[in-house]
Amino acid sequence: MFTYAGIGSRKTPPIALQQMKTIGRELAATWHLRSGYADGADQAFFFGAMEGKGTATNFIPWEGFNGAPGNDERFVVGYSPEAMNIAKQFHPNWDACSSAVKLLHMRNVFQIAGLDLNTPVDMVVCWTPNGKRGGGTGQALRIAEYLKIPIFDIALTVDQHRLCEFVGNKP
Repeated sequence: MFTYAGIGSRKTPPIALQQMKTIGRELAATWHLRSGYADGADQAFFFGAMEGKGTATNFIPWEGFNGAPGNDERFVVGYSPEAMNIAKQFHPNWDACSSAVKLLHMRNVFQIAGLDLNTPVDMVVCWTPNGKRGGGTGQALRIAEYLKIPIFDIALTVDQHRLCEFVGNKP
């Protein structure tokens, strides 16, 4: 089983959300999803993976985030000082972040590196405005780039084709 982070902006346009849901459904048989259960992209990937009878782990910053159910192994609240330090390292203006935003950025670390911080995803599939890799998603993407994890931003047609090729080359 391969693992991917399915992430993106809460403001992802409807057409991209539909693509994400389809990607989640299509990858469900052989790929485990990691996401964060935020509105928009995260939930599109999650609901697609669930429609495809796949598996998923949603790293959430606190219990009940965005209506996440309790006592459901698909939803994990993680915290570690090491993960917080990694989040700080990759954020351009950490001191300006509220405590809640810092927790959101820390969960991005888990999405990419795993709860143990030593099991990175095999790829990241995302959507960012104009493929510019900004916002909260940008934080996760900076970590993925550092770890040399392939990133496919479906806002870019070239990345849509690269994603199909990458997935098609997996056994």
